[in-house]
Amino acid sequence: MRFDAIRRIFPHASQAEICVAGGYARFFGPRSPLNTDGWMGAEGPVAADDVQRVVAFFRERGGPIRAISTVSSHPSLAERLEVRGFARVETQNVLIGDLREMRGGLDARVHRAADLRAWGRAGSEVYADGDALPPDIDVTGDVVASTPSVVPLEIRIDGRIAAVAALDISGDMGSLIFGNTLAWARGRGLQSALIHHRIALLREAGIARVRAMTSTGSSSERNAMRAGLRVAFARTLWELPLEG
Repeated sequence: MRFDAIRRIFPHASQAEICVAGGYARFFGPRSPLNTDGWMGAEGPVAADDVQRVVAFFRERGGPIRAISTVSSHPSLAERLEVRGFARVETQNVLIGDLREMRGGLDARVHRAADLRAWGRAGSEVYADGDALPPDIDVTGDVVASTPSVVPLEIRIDGRIAAVAALDISGDMGSLIFGNTLAWARGRGLQSALIHHRIALLREAGIARVRAMTSTGSSSERNAMRAGLRVAFARTLWELPLEG
């Protein structure tokens, strides 16, 4: 969903967006997992001033200072980020699959999310790493699930949300997004069930291809590859300490 559409639906005083070096930087709230910079350097070289604009943008708002580079980014982006003091904090893989060659099946445990805020909050707990979630996080479920093409799903155990996921459809491509299992419910194959369920839904919708993004070497990546997705390219998440 476009940032201006999100802002209209869920206005918040701290939300902001700027365009930098062919990409953008977006801020939704302190510690929000939606805060990011993306696609800088996709159209050409990145200058030191471009990186400093991103740093100033996030620093003014007290949020984590993040940037993303991919194989389509100009090499100058990684060079500028390293010089400025950014560190590589995570490598993520984008995986692609042909739905005609993949196994899938509907799972009776999977249901459409009944409470979007509870759904978004449950999924966001994974990113909090044990810390208290900020109030802004309550908008996450609304934002992710507000695009008409997104279907928010969940599995509950004894009435509690145990795992969440969503699928998004754009043209003939389906995306597996927001797949997270709460710590207390891991080891039960819930994400595998959600992947196979979404594959079945995409097939029913006549979609030909599916993609997902996972942390390199993660259980999410292994689940996706077991379902038939294959790595297409990698992207790197960079972060600068607030005091940097």
